[in-house]
Amino acid sequence: MSKLGNAAGGLSKTLGGVVGATGKGIGNTINDTTGTKAAGDGLQGVTGGIEDGANSAGKGAENAGQWKK
Repeated sequence: MSKLGNAAGGLSKTLGGVVGATGKGIGNTINDTTGTKAAGDGLQGVTGGIEDGANSAGKGAENAGQWKK
């Protein structure tokens, strides 16, 4: 069970990291090309939230696999 929890947790955190990094890159591009920070920063905020949620879910899956609370 711990291998499955660790795999699910690792995958969740990896996908969250990809979403977060992509949002940061696209957000910076939007900011640099439009000259305004509102749209790019907003996108970064959304994708950062997704990344944080995925990290939390991944940690929960890993803990469940190790029978932790």
